[in-house]
Amino acid sequence: MIKYLFIAALFVTNYSYANSEASECSKIKSDSKRLFCYDLIFKEADATLVGKKTPATKKIKSVTLKPNKVVNKKTSENEDNFGLSYEQIKKTKKIEDNKAIRSSIIRVTKQVSRKITFRLENGQVWKSEAALGANKAAQFKEGSNIELVKVRMGGYSMVNTKTNSRIKVKRIK
Repeated sequence: MIKYLFIAALFVTNYSYANSEASECSKIKSDSKRLFCYDLIFKEADATLVGKKTPATKKIKSVTLKPNKVVNKKTSENEDNFGLSYEQIKKTKKIEDNKAIRSSIIRVTKQVSRKITFRLENGQVWKSEAALGANKAAQFKEGSNIELVKVRMGGYSMVNTKTNSRIKVKRIK
């Protein structure tokens, strides 16, 4: 029981110390000086976590340094695309989605587990990942023109070009 009280007291003291510095920063009226004050607190906290020594600030209210001007720099190209769908990114950058293979089915083999193996005209062999119902399997018969497309969450889909129905497949050979 004493061990738990000691641990709780340790956390409470760290929390109260952190709040006292932050409360001093919140009293500063100038936005830029207040932000600079918060930066000093958290840069010091980050440096102690890494193990570097930084000069300690004795009085936060006496900070008169002006913060550097903020320069709008792009950290990466992903910031421009953040929140956009793949189709929107494709339109803005004119990305051509040539990650598809077109072929036709030569032979269809049904298994007991209701998974289907497809032998394609180009020599590849693909197998459905899940069991297919009769109506779905009927759309992928011998002679059907198909397109193999890489899907966004990983894996591949086989798309019937006539009916636009798709099934998830994996390559065997």
